[in-house]
Amino acid sequence: MFGNLLSNTLIQHLIDEKGLHIRPFSKKKLQVAQYALGPLAIRYEREDGTIGICDFRDTKKPYVFQPDEYAVVVVEEHIVLPDGIVGRFIPASGLIERGFGLTAGKLDPGYGAKGEEIRFGLKNLKSKTNEYTYGSPLAYIEFFDIRGLPSASTEVRYYDNFIRQLRRGAELDLRTMDRDDKE
Repeated sequence: MFGNLLSNTLIQHLIDEKGLHIRPFSKKKLQVAQYALGPLAIRYEREDGTIGICDFRDTKKPYVFQPDEYAVVVVEEHIVLPDGIVGRFIPASGLIERGFGLTAGKLDPGYGAKGEEIRFGLKNLKSKTNEYTYGSPLAYIEFFDIRGLPSASTEVRYYDNFIRQLRRGAELDLRTMDRDDKE
């Protein structure tokens, strides 16, 4: 384990001090030591070549996953982390009973400052169609305070920079991006 896990009181304190930004923010989603994240949209690409977006701002109808379908879920909340705070995701336990698997990453200090959106991979683990309903539990974010811990300086690696640019919708010129040739 690294750093101190922030309780709901400490998370609220960081938000009140304008150090941590969560928009939209709801006190109802603030739990003992995490904050619940909800879906904004599901981006899908079907085997038949159909590409689309189920935007929950436009419809509250469930998205019907095909058997074994994988899609990208864009999270409703935009989060900006201050220096010294990292974020880690926990899949909602309700996904287990519903037959979904969630893939998630992590958030480094400063994440979100350039408009990056949080995305998860959501897969229907069933061999039949499966509905994902707006408002269904998705994931939680935990915040860890590492400000008092010794750490070496790090640089954003090629892959992380590439992903951040994709999430901002930036036009990418792979020829001009710095690569980590040491990997």
